[in-house]
Amino acid sequence: MKSPIRCFEKLDLLTLIEEKKTILSNQVNEYGFTHQSTLAVSHELDQLIYRYQISYSHDQSRYSI
Repeated sequence: MKSPIRCFEKLDLLTLIEEKKTILSNQVNEYGFTHQSTLAVSHELDQLIYRYQISYSHDQSRYSI
């Protein structure tokens, strides 16, 4: 069973994203891009980034030309 979606404050979510990026980089260096554990971490990072975009993308300034 999947764990329930947790709510994160913006700073907490950004911290988690940075931590997951570090873990992913280490996994790539140790196992390569296509190893199952690397792909799992990559998927987790994708989910965190998606959650950030959905929750906080409206906070960012938009530029118009």
